[in-house]
Amino acid sequence: MLIGYIYLCMGMAMGQSYAQTTTADNESALELIVSGITSFSPSEDKTMVGSEVHLTYWVTPKWGGGLSYSGKFEDSAVLSDMALLGSWNPTRWLTVNTGPNFAFPHGEVREKFRLELYMETEFNWRVSEKFHWGVFTGTVVSGEVEIAAGIHLGFEFPFQGTE
Repeated sequence: MLIGYIYLCMGMAMGQSYAQTTTADNESALELIVSGITSFSPSEDKTMVGSEVHLTYWVTPKWGGGLSYSGKFEDSAVLSDMALLGSWNPTRWLTVNTGPNFAFPHGEVREKFRLELYMETEFNWRVSEKFHWGVFTGTVVSGEVEIAAGIHLGFEFPFQGTE
């Protein structure tokens, strides 16, 4: 997580705004990201693997919002989380997502609903204008802390802005 914030500060210092690298500042896009994740809970000394899907609507090339679903596997259960995301592209190669996370109960594995704070930093390597991949690191904070990392694939579907 610390490394993510260092890259964030470096990107801001470099002044490489994603909005400056696109042809139209009013171009919006829909983005679909699929990820493989590994999650670690220090308080429970437990590691889980799972997958995550983000759907983000980029109002501008720099600012967007969307939804995230995470399914983490523990024993024979799938722990489901949903998050409302505010998304920011400070540079073309970095995305920051944050928002409320809703952790749903599942039997004896997770006994009650939890409202948490979701924070994530994605590093994006652009293969084309419509496809990128990369690594991410993040955390979910409530009464406990969960640290996550993984690899993502991103697909972008741009819309032409209206004048």
